Amino acid sequence: MTMLKVTEADHQAYLAWSNLPPRDREAVLAGEWDETTGMQVLARHRLASEKAEREACAKAARKRAGEWKAAISNGLKRVSVSKAYAEGAMIEAEVIAAAIEAQAHGI
Repeated sequence: MTMLKVTEADHQAYLAWSNLPPRDREAVLAGEWDETTGMQVLARHRLASEKAEREACAKAARKRAGEWKAAISNGLKRVSVSKAYAEGAMIEAEVIAAAIEAQAHGI
């Protein structure tokens, strides 16, 4: 299994969860425990949580872009903004979603 990079946040989470003596706590903070199963599990959990958050943000931005697109297609009847503003907002939402998705895929 590939070893993941462990962050300071992972170290702090591990220490908050564990009841280690001071010497071992110092070793955790120094990165000496980064390859242990527990630390790797925390790193995997952090990465999965970050990915899920990025996906949720991209989904929200895509939804917002779709709302603007629908409003534009409907002639902006229920929105009191100009078509140029609405198109700009739609494009902005699409760009935000694309940026989040690119980050999620490491691009």
